Amino acid sequence: KNPEPFCSQHKGIITPSRFISLHQHKAKGILLDIEPLYAGATFGLLALDIFTTTGARINELLQLSNRKECIRTAKVDNKVHFSFYAVPKGRYEVEPFYISEQTMKLIQSVVKLLKEHYGAEEIPSVKYRYSRGHLFSKDKPYFFQYYQKALRGQAISSCLRFLLHGLNFETQEGKLVVIKTHLLRHAFATEAVQ
Repeated sequence: KNPEPFCSQHKGIITPSRFISLHQHKAKGILLDIEPLYAGATFGLLALDIFTTTGARINELLQLSNRKECIRTAKVDNKVHFSFYAVPKGRYEVEPFYISEQTMKLIQSVVKLLKEHYGAEEIPSVKYRYSRGHLFSKDKPYFFQYYQKALRGQAISSCLRFLLHGLNFETQEGKLVVIKTHLLRHAFATEAVQ
């Protein structure tokens, strides 16, 4: 199933606000709502980084939260190592996904975005809204949230498509490749094997 390129189906992500849409005709020129584009690009960049550097699935990505039991750091031989913990597909216990310092910086960018969006020092806890939700019944301060709702797969796909818009991806035979979240997981695996 191909997602609609820029239809996130989530308020405030890529699509302009209702106010802008209703009053566009009153502007002498283009009235552009920057925040939804910035939010989409910020979420898309973190998702792209995690998919291509950890091989995580979208379900595991959406479990990322601002909790000590999720994001962990460890010092080994005077070097700091980072990881996040999520429940992988087909399992019921959390497992580590090792991430880089660059990924941690992108997580901090999302934290900054969310704090500015909510005008608060803490990220609010929201309900998990993706597959296997029965495992995550308690609200948590998920990183992939906006307007008091956790993002779903369609929103993540739209953020990625928006971020990568204009870049052409082809197979070796020249066939056009539509970027999807699971395809990025395969890119990680291919890179790891090579």
